[in-house]
Amino acid sequence: MRLSRSILALAFAYAIAAAQERLTFEAASVKALASAGGGGGAEQAIRRKTAGPGPRRYEEPTGGPGTADPGRIHYPMVTALFVLTKAYGVNDYQIAGPDWLGRDRFDIDATMPAGTTMAQFRTMLQNLLIDRFKMASHKETREFSGLSLVVGKGGPKLKESANSAAPKDDGAPDPPRKLGADGYFVAPERPGMFLQVTGHPGTADARENFRQFTMPMLANLLQNQMRRPVADETGLSAKYDFVLNFSTQGLWLGDGRIAVSQGDGDAPHQPDIAGALQAQLGLRLEPKKVSQEVVVIDHMERTPTEN
Repeated sequence: MRLSRSILALAFAYAIAAAQERLTFEAASVKALASAGGGGGAEQAIRRKTAGPGPRRYEEPTGGPGTADPGRIHYPMVTALFVLTKAYGVNDYQIAGPDWLGRDRFDIDATMPAGTTMAQFRTMLQNLLIDRFKMASHKETREFSGLSLVVGKGGPKLKESANSAAPKDDGAPDPPRKLGADGYFVAPERPGMFLQVTGHPGTADARENFRQFTMPMLANLLQNQMRRPVADETGLSAKYDFVLNFSTQGLWLGDGRIAVSQGDGDAPHQPDIAGALQAQLGLRLEPKKVSQEVVVIDHMERTPTEN
């Protein structure tokens, strides 16, 4: 009897696992767009809503568990790389595959049952990629030349955030920005990071305004921009408001790595990201070897099957 119960329990566990593996969206639409060229990061470029006639502009991907629209996703003009990071919960440097993953664009819309968890949502995305792109993949551990974010010798130069309740995110777009006297827009009051880039490709400067930001959040942002692991080892546990001005050279800001200037005389006005962190925030980046899991794409069709 005991053996029979064990067999039944094992069979039930396998049935649950099989059901989980085939979790799918209630409805899904995938449309291939023309290749946009260039690179592609997990964090897409700054987007503006399409309004009226004229060339199409980027929109912000929205929806999914934990958002203001949990029952659907609207991913306009996204790369397959972006979708893969959402499907596996990793950074884009943890995806190994063909170059087109970060170039070709797709419109993806899908709906899911109420109460879908993040784990279920990721499984649905993985199955969507398997069904529509014929994806085959495996995971392996690789060693990266990572970094540690630590406090510099002079101590941190950070202002702790006021203990005020964060405004509720209702999904509405930010109001029109006002241009400041320094040529940058005045940052919104909402928590998070507000990025602005000025200048020419290869020599552009950037400003990031942070509100109610933690050091783990900053480390995660840095590893997205630098495409390498960054571990928070500052020991700072509060939320902070701060501004960071830096050169974009060699970083990934949305649609690919900014080219490094070859000394053409048009030098950036701001220091690189490491220098800016140390001079402006009293933080330092130190080299550190890190082992992380990587999703290796063994096969993926460039053109998805029709809806």
